[in-house]
Amino acid sequence: MFGVPGCRVYGQQESTMLQQILQTMTVDPDLLSELSDEQKAILFVKIREEQVRRYNEFEKKNQNDRIPRKPKKGRKNVDFLLGKNGKEWVWVMGEHKHDRSIEEMIELEIQERALKEVEREIEEIR
Repeated sequence: MFGVPGCRVYGQQESTMLQQILQTMTVDPDLLSELSDEQKAILFVKIREEQVRRYNEFEKKNQNDRIPRKPKKGRKNVDFLLGKNGKEWVWVMGEHKHDRSIEEMIELEIQERALKEVEREIEEIR
């Protein structure tokens, strides 16, 4: 499927099936179970490309409709860091070899809370 040798669906039928998947953004579980890991990865990339294409199309269409809003006094707002490319900088937890696992982060947080509690108790005693 999707241009990968060894698949049971080829040609026009393959193209129609891919178009249907990209239109609905859903994949039949039976079909998905028949795909190899490589085919699933290709399908994921195609679906992601379609999501990005739709998002960019939506952004372009609604670009002029946006009214810049001034933050109200006392309201919080969020500013995103920008990367070298000028777009929002994104970090995905767990992708870097030095990232801690969630278990390690939870354990560290528990230790920090316990240390603060002990320090507070010591201050109360003094």
